Amino acid sequence: MLTSRDKQNIYRSVKERFPESGVYLISAVSAWLIEQRLSHRDFGYQKFKELMLDFPELFEIVAGEEGKATLQVRLKDWEENVPAQEERIPCGELPDFCELPVKPVEILAAAAGVESGAVRAALAEDFKAAAQGGQIHFYDEKLLFPCRYKKEDGTPIEITLKPSSFESGRPWFLFYIDTRPQRSPRSAPGRQLEGFAFLGSWQSFLEELAQRALPEPWDFENSPRKNHFILQRYIQYTFYRLRLEEKICIFGAVEKGDPNAFAAFNTGLVDEHYDDIYACFTPNSEPQLALWKFEGFCVAGGRGLGKRLVECFNPLPEPAAYFRRKEDLLFDLDKTLLVDYQHIIIDNIARLPTGFLKEQFYGFPAAADCLEQLCSLDQAGRQAVYVQLQQQLEDQTKLFNRLRHRIEDAIELARKQVRWNFKTAIPSYYPSGNSMSLMLPLSLEEDSRVDTVLVVELTASGNYQGQTILTMQQAYIDARLLCRPNSEWLTTAHLSNQDAEEDTEL
Repeated sequence: MLTSRDKQNIYRSVKERFPESGVYLISAVSAWLIEQRLSHRDFGYQKFKELMLDFPELFEIVAGEEGKATLQVRLKDWEENVPAQEERIPCGELPDFCELPVKPVEILAAAAGVESGAVRAALAEDFKAAAQGGQIHFYDEKLLFPCRYKKEDGTPIEITLKPSSFESGRPWFLFYIDTRPQRSPRSAPGRQLEGFAFLGSWQSFLEELAQRALPEPWDFENSPRKNHFILQRYIQYTFYRLRLEEKICIFGAVEKGDPNAFAAFNTGLVDEHYDDIYACFTPNSEPQLALWKFEGFCVAGGRGLGKRLVECFNPLPEPAAYFRRKEDLLFDLDKTLLVDYQHIIIDNIARLPTGFLKEQFYGFPAAADCLEQLCSLDQAGRQAVYVQLQQQLEDQTKLFNRLRHRIEDAIELARKQVRWNFKTAIPSYYPSGNSMSLMLPLSLEEDSRVDTVLVVELTASGNYQGQTILTMQQAYIDARLLCRPNSEWLTTAHLSNQDAEEDTEL
């Protein structure tokens, strides 16, 4: 059963990605919510359809066009139907009417990096400022207001107060501290560079960088159109990591109109002399679009930008750092590996090789018939078919177990390969989670050929969690952020940019 708070979180997230009311593919809505850590299973539902049925104010399931195998959902403007609530702001100072329990105060103190005593004083001041500035709002009898402390994405942490049911004591208490970053097109990992600066043409930007850097394949081998797809993802995610590490170097005050302001970051790439390549930026003449504009690439001390780089920064901008411990590099065979098979098989069925699925669907005509339609459909049509396959896998335990057993066999083979050569497990960086993982090769169709990748993450308990699977393209992009893969099983060969563009999230 969804609570009012759950519905509010789901509604806000859905409307962020699908702002216009209308009909959308269920698979697209479900995938977005899973990415936002709002999976239907987190709320106790086995199927996304069950969650939708429990939230008719937002979701309405509709059939696809006649003759097409589609299942869609109509999104409604739910907030317009929420009854108006009394918006009475409590009088007096926050400590006078609100209990501040130790645990939520400690959570906020940890997120802000300050002492608990400072948090209590700051909350009282921030509540008063929010009341005076009209920043308090009510939802489901709860009171919400922003505080001075920031989330990872730079937005204010939101404080939730709730009426107390205890007759003795203060009438309100500190209920919830929302420290979760809000995803938006500009705050998504792959979009932050474009939000930071005007780059001009992506083609020109990437071609200049590729010409300066040591030669390597920046497109997958079977791509008919060479557009430096791998390099684009590399520089987008590298910038995101650098921003988290506060390694974007800025000279001057561009926000105050300083014409001599200058910014730069280390691309992590080197030229033929193995000198670091830096991206440089100057104030943008149209700051309403972006404060900075791309000026060019340089090496330290080189002509023009290289000299200015040295004049502005000491030390010079540092490259992104990923490795913090040896466990980020090596897979420990003595540790237990536990796998989320529901997420891998059902949620990510589109990442499983079609040849593997065809083989496993033998004896299940309904699933086999769905799979046959894929070759003749566009991307939207394929998504609809995958939704139908997800529903069949949820309903048919025998079919689900067949796929699970085959994947278990592939994982055991991968462990044997790691035992033979520890370099088989490849480190990778997951931008959306800002976390390190190890990737294991899975051979699902043929034992001699890797076609899928298992992502495993070391948990605090010391076990490995098999989090998800990736396509070969996704795996290469995540691994390339750390260094150019030197692997027999992970290369750019026999892959195309088109497949990667469909699979890779920004």
